[in-house]
Amino acid sequence: MPLRDEGIRTNLILPSPRKDGQLPYFRQWSITCASLVAADLATVLAVISFCSMIGLTWLNPADESSRAVVWLPSIGLALVLINTLMGLYPGVCLGLVDEIRRLSLSITVVALINLARIRPMSEWFYDRLLFLSVAYVLCLFFTPIVRSVVRKTLAKTSWWGFPTLICGNDSAALNVDQWLLNNQRLGLRPVGVIADPHAMELDGESTRYIGDWSEARLIAERRHAYWAVLVEPEDARQLRDGVTSTIEQYLGNIPQVFVISKLTGIPDHWNRHQLDEGLAGVLVEQHLQLPIPQLVKRAMDLAIAFVACLFFEESQHPTCPHSRHKRRWTHSSPIARHSSH
Repeated sequence: MPLRDEGIRTNLILPSPRKDGQLPYFRQWSITCASLVAADLATVLAVISFCSMIGLTWLNPADESSRAVVWLPSIGLALVLINTLMGLYPGVCLGLVDEIRRLSLSITVVALINLARIRPMSEWFYDRLLFLSVAYVLCLFFTPIVRSVVRKTLAKTSWWGFPTLICGNDSAALNVDQWLLNNQRLGLRPVGVIADPHAMELDGESTRYIGDWSEARLIAERRHAYWAVLVEPEDARQLRDGVTSTIEQYLGNIPQVFVISKLTGIPDHWNRHQLDEGLAGVLVEQHLQLPIPQLVKRAMDLAIAFVACLFFEESQHPTCPHSRHKRRWTHSSPIARHSSH
């Protein structure tokens, strides 16, 4: 890589539209999220069915509005929305402990919402309270287990997760690449290592090496990689451009770059890195390169433009108080003449 000062931003390649478009990313995001959403909803439905089978009661047969077709969709929608806010979809780079913590908080909020709907003085209060308590404990126990099984099962496939470029200039990048290959349950599917071959002294037998830094943008489009993991080398001089300039210059068309260093902990082949198998680091996101933030921004722009047009229309055609008074007097004058006769 060329030697340039970090403080002087020159010769930077500005972000440009990707040739592969946004459809591959939307497909990856949809598949990864849909599998986890289906796992969560299936777990909740199985727990509710089990509670009903053992004789616990939530629905009131005497109440026409108390029906499963009304109650179950609201619970499922609330769980999916809260899980989305908690970052559980798609849940990339989440370790087991962090995922359990977020799931527990989400399930607790859903349980409190349903608890608030119970009238303390109703005859079904204790039955529903017992049903809710048992279902809450079972969901806390089984939901992380089901999600973990689904993650490990789908990690063995080639279509689940996000293709990811591993970038670095020393052996730590190769170690991270191997570690992610063994932990694809995190949602990142490494496709190879981007590095300076002269700095790493790579030969033709290095099967994980896929290209130089100058080829990173082209490889990202060819492999449909919308994620990258930038491994900061132990010797900072090996990353001559600095982290920020490296992302702007070589990874500018990748919306999500995960930066890991010695401060966050670098996983390798010899240790589990963390007991929860999570990947710690700093996520650098370019939101306007992602399809959903683009749609949100366009919707906000249209809404603001619509409101501005309304104000502009009102300012161009103001309503005069005197004209309103004159119209009212003209309308009432025939009545006044009729009464005088």
